[in-house]
Amino acid sequence: MRTPLAASQGPGSEDCEVGNVSVSETFRGHQGLRAFWTEYRKTFDEMKSTFRSVFATKEETALEWRTEGTSPSHLHRPPYRGAHLMRKYI
Repeated sequence: MRTPLAASQGPGSEDCEVGNVSVSETFRGHQGLRAFWTEYRKTFDEMKSTFRSVFATKEETALEWRTEGTSPSHLHRPPYRGAHLMRKYI
């Protein structure tokens, strides 16, 4: 499933920060969010993410997910799971 990048920018504000344990850089703002997801998507040839749990309030959102797919070298990547935790700072 491919998600348009514009849709992935929805929850981010201009002061958002996003990162990953495998990347030392912290991406900031709308452009950073776009750059992060663009680079992440390049690590797959084909991919599928499913969401197991979604929890949301006015201030916080948590997404539990599982992703599987193939790498650009056409090797099978083992499925992996994770969670995104987002908090609105007032």
